[in-house]
Amino acid sequence: MKRQVLVFLIFFHGLLYAMEETSTLKLYTKLFTDLTGKRSEIAVYTGNEEYRRIFAHASNMKVVSHLDKADIVLITDRSDLEHYRAYRERMEHRPILFATGFDLLRDCRDVVGAVYWRKGRSQLLFVTGRLKRYGIELSESFSSYMVEAP
Repeated sequence: MKRQVLVFLIFFHGLLYAMEETSTLKLYTKLFTDLTGKRSEIAVYTGNEEYRRIFAHASNMKVVSHLDKADIVLITDRSDLEHYRAYRERMEHRPILFATGFDLLRDCRDVVGAVYWRKGRSQLLFVTGRLKRYGIELSESFSSYMVEAP
């Protein structure tokens, strides 16, 4: 009996994790498609291995290994931000920066938006002035997530 319960729990955990990955991929696919205006092959750079693995399953995203090849850079922690800052002066074109934390959105004026967790709920924000600087116009479905400044 204990073995059956253990097998069930392992199966259930795997199922929940797969559902979380699927919903994460759907969210970022919609966000990145709107941010870039591209429908196919959005080049995404991130140093986070988990996101790299998730994005590898997307039909319209390609994970790239160099910042200068990216359409979008997903900033997941301070080291990603420092890596971008150290490299940005040598880049021919500037990719769109998107973050996974409010503090990263607040502290870097190049980051246009973020998805993050607050009090157990997911939050989405875009900074209108930064979107304008990149020449980005998002669809009406994102209008309630726009703020003037974080």
